[in-house]
Amino acid sequence: MILKRSLKKQRIKMDEGITRVFKDHEEKLKINSQIIGLHVYHYRSLESTNDLAFSLALKGLKEGNIIVADRQTKGKGRLGRKWYSPKGGLYLSVILRPDIPFLRVSLVTIFSAVSVCSVLRRLGINAWIKWPNDIMVANKKICGILVEMDSTIDRVKFIITGIGINNKVNKSDLVHIATSIYEETAQLISNKDLLRFLSEELDKNYAIFLKQNYTYFTDKLKAMSRMINKNVILKVNSKEHKGKVKGFDDDGSLVMEINKKKKKFLSADNVKVLG
Repeated sequence: MILKRSLKKQRIKMDEGITRVFKDHEEKLKINSQIIGLHVYHYRSLESTNDLAFSLALKGLKEGNIIVADRQTKGKGRLGRKWYSPKGGLYLSVILRPDIPFLRVSLVTIFSAVSVCSVLRRLGINAWIKWPNDIMVANKKICGILVEMDSTIDRVKFIITGIGINNKVNKSDLVHIATSIYEETAQLISNKDLLRFLSEELDKNYAIFLKQNYTYFTDKLKAMSRMINKNVILKVNSKEHKGKVKGFDDDGSLVMEINKKKKKFLSADNVKVLG
């Protein structure tokens, strides 16, 4: 789900609450990137990293800047849902300014999901992508992605990619449908290291995205999904659609077979995998 919105005036100033600004030569946060992660604004606490990133993007903050918080008091999920942000998680939002048409924005969610899933797999976690924006381990969520944007009718002004990963989170602090890197690996990976891994992966994939090699990401999505040939129920605008997943189109949409006919869905309010 991609949200287009106007943000009310933020009371928080750009330097309010910042504990430090990381650069490639400061705090030993050596991110090997060309765009994403060269500057990271780190807060102890924010209502929402997406809200602040959106506000700063409106003010002209450059592409690739990351807003990260140790905790969120009003973290957001899709469709106005609350994103629970327990202590120890990594919560960040990236400002992107790609010159792309509106219809390609859904692929930003896909390349972000592929990036997260790739990092988790390198850490030894058997993660998979639940289309369109959840990263799962078995049947439990380990990461959620929320993409928002500001645009004209046909062109994108900027995109905010919000990513929340359950990292150093104990089972007692997780809801029953969630898991964390710590619970899956028993390793305590610092949020700084996880941020570096993710920034470099996002940066590499963003370069591919800007070259309009979109099939690279839909191919990765197919390889990282466990939904192919599974029966699912999609809820779209209060209407349920039940069928079998046949694959993903080049625009990132889900292709289902319903009553022997193929139908495409670019987004859904809720996705339930039946098996």
